[in-house]
Amino acid sequence: MSNETVYYNAYSGMPLRDRIAVVQFLEQHEKTEKKENICEALDYALKVKPSFGGFILVARENGKIRGVIVSNCTGMTGYNASHLFVFATYNHKSDCDRNTMLGLMREAIRYAKGQVAMHISPDHPALTLFQQLGFKSELLALRLDSTVSMAVA
Repeated sequence: MSNETVYYNAYSGMPLRDRIAVVQFLEQHEKTEKKENICEALDYALKVKPSFGGFILVARENGKIRGVIVSNCTGMTGYNASHLFVFATYNHKSDCDRNTMLGLMREAIRYAKGQVAMHISPDHPALTLFQQLGFKSELLALRLDSTVSMAVA
């Protein structure tokens, strides 16, 4: 059994074949995300688009992706976390993959070297795993879609 964790960033780049596999994995396991949003997060992590960069960690077993973390640097510290784990995804049905993800998260936290934030839903299948690593729910996120017309009282 061959296990490996591959680290990608702006300096290393990411081969197209690997990028396609990561996008497909995230599409399969992050069912609410659009492909263009996934690609944009990868572009920011790899500095394909102007950004502070970041990194992508991919855990593989016998060549098959078992978990992915996409981290975007925010360029902020103090009042906002310096790293946003945009995606931290694995196959939630497998205990083996859960352990793989636990190790992948620990490695990603070491690479981040600072504050880390994640935005996940309250019913996210990995919530307890993230809490086990020390993540705490601190804020309620509010979002406004500015394309929707606002009613003024």
